Amino acid sequence: TSFNDSQKYYLKPLKVLVAHRPPFVFWNETSGEHNGLLIDIFLEIIAHKSINNSFDFIFTSTNDDAGGIPVNGTWTGVTGKLFNGNADVALFPLTRTADCLSVIDCTYPYLDEGLSLLVQAPRNSTQDPGPLSVLAPFSLT
Repeated sequence: TSFNDSQKYYLKPLKVLVAHRPPFVFWNETSGEHNGLLIDIFLEIIAHKSINNSFDFIFTSTNDDAGGIPVNGTWTGVTGKLFNGNADVALFPLTRTADCLSVIDCTYPYLDEGLSLLVQAPRNSTQDPGPLSVLAPFSLT
């Protein structure tokens, strides 16, 4: 689909929600400038998909530090802002969960931080460690 110049004015600016989450988004409250990995990716997508440079967007900053959870039928956090229409796009390192994916659409992960928890294996064990073996050094009391 292509739009001519008279049609582009009917498009509302895209509301882009951002939160200060380095290295994904850096938000300078004093200058109001945003930069970071997600900002760069978003601007590249907009430049690639823009029709005659008529794709407008507005960055909206939030202090939300969580993706959100459903509470009594209402979503909190960034997911809540998307679900309620307060934003069209969120540039936020969001964890993909089944609940979240039931109300919003997310990209697939593109960055794996590779964080792991390492524990020493028992010296004389013939069993392979199980998924709960990381809890072995701790007691229940």
